[in-house]
Amino acid sequence: MNIHYYLPVLDNPFWKEVVGGVKAESANLHHYIKTISANDDSGIQLGQLQAYAQENPDAILVSPIQADKITGICKEIMSRNIPIVSIDQHMIGFVHSSVMSGNLTGGIGAAKYIGDHMKTGSGVVLIKAPQGYENIALRRKSFVNECKRLNLQIIREIEGEFDRATVRKRMEGFLDERAGFAAVFAENDVMALGVVDAVMARAISPRPLIVGYDGIPEARECILNRQMDATVQQNPAEMGKKAVSILNKIKKGLDYEETVSISTHMLTIDTLK
Repeated sequence: MNIHYYLPVLDNPFWKEVVGGVKAESANLHHYIKTISANDDSGIQLGQLQAYAQENPDAILVSPIQADKITGICKEIMSRNIPIVSIDQHMIGFVHSSVMSGNLTGGIGAAKYIGDHMKTGSGVVLIKAPQGYENIALRRKSFVNECKRLNLQIIREIEGEFDRATVRKRMEGFLDERAGFAAVFAENDVMALGVVDAVMARAISPRPLIVGYDGIPEARECILNRQMDATVQQNPAEMGKKAVSILNKIKKGLDYEETVSISTHMLTIDTLK
């Protein structure tokens, strides 16, 4: 089976692991996989999907940059009986199946970790990803709601733009204000690393609690070096493997799951030792 995987970008650690899982399962099932990066541009991704018929794939995987922009073309692909599965966003009604991470439980877990290590009423800084990502919206909503339940105060929201350097600059500006806070939650690890950079550059002591999301290798290293405290570990490789497995079932006419949630867990220095 000739599978095309349309994804946001290839050089992001999270997507590298998803691709690794996709390729591993494709090799196991003797399928051919072609990865197609949109360089984080939703317009490019739409154009790439619209051109699918020119290359005539047998099946399609897609990780949307902005899901609402590609629902029409995805529904057309479904209508032509080409198996299509989304990875990391819920798109049921426009794809045959969606494989996602447990973002609701992940957001709750991040807030609980902070609550377990901070006093009631402690101030928290939220480093936000750009709008338009349903998966991140779920983790944000559950994190914010759990903070309210635990009486943690989100005192500042900083737009991180998925960019480490941007987060460092904006976090340094916030630190210069000398506002009182105890912890930071970044909605992915790349942005959490920007917080680490800012805290180290300003030599903040005592260091605030820093929690990220994804479990990428550099974040795990920072935790072991005590520069960061925790990250919500996703399993991107397993997401990729599961998506290919579902495509295989659809192509063979077998029963398959329409919605799959891959569990998350907290990585801390204790679990990494």
